[in-house]
Amino acid sequence: GEVEDAGAVARTLIELAQGKNLKLPELREKTQLDAVVELLQKTAVQEGYDKLPPLWLPVLGRRILLESLEGYGEERMTADGWPKLGRRWELKAMAGLCDDPVNQYQMPLELNFTQDGNHAVLGAAMSGKSTFLQTVIFSLMEHYSPEYVNFYILDFSSRMLEPFEKAPHVGGVLYESDVETVGKFFNMLQRMLEERKKRFKGGNYEQYVLKNGVVCPAVVVVLDNVSLFRQRTGEQYDGFLMQFARECTANGIYLLLN
Repeated sequence: GEVEDAGAVARTLIELAQGKNLKLPELREKTQLDAVVELLQKTAVQEGYDKLPPLWLPVLGRRILLESLEGYGEERMTADGWPKLGRRWELKAMAGLCDDPVNQYQMPLELNFTQDGNHAVLGAAMSGKSTFLQTVIFSLMEHYSPEYVNFYILDFSSRMLEPFEKAPHVGGVLYESDVETVGKFFNMLQRMLEERKKRFKGGNYEQYVLKNGVVCPAVVVVLDNVSLFRQRTGEQYDGFLMQFARECTANGIYLLLN
């Protein structure tokens, strides 16, 4: 009865399609490979075979919490405050999860300012550059007390760095509306750089910390949206930024730019 009913339904559909000049989709011909796969699936279910693990790692999630990264919770701020660090100095922060499909390997993305110096974040508009800066700053703040690292922030983007304005690590945040204050800010950085050069007497920041401890904190200068910053300031600080990029890392001052 079911076969006959199915045939009647098929004939009715064909007649309707012909009457309206419609082309019905053709059934895909069952290949030998389809038949083999179907047989293997049925046999696996009947025999109770366990499913083998896939040959590839799962796709990265759209939202990955820092807490889920392996090792992120080590030497992190707790209710008792920040951990005390030794004389060996290293400034680094986890900021996400990397996927290396070719080698089938996933690992935390870590920015190491001590080892690699300044960092620039590149990407198209709306690709998440400001969010990435947010993540790096938060990660550093969770692992280093204000005694170890300070931030000075130039937010010429979407004010996504404004939440850090009152953080104890932050010396100040300037926005697009504060263009007239930028000159004072760079004068302060210039004085800071010269003072550190005199203090370190030809050595570098890491050597100084190894000998004296963290007497003066590392400094991270964050500039969100370099392009708009240069436009609003008439490119008058380009020379200083170039000089700063060359000289600052040896003196414990690092640039994080977008």
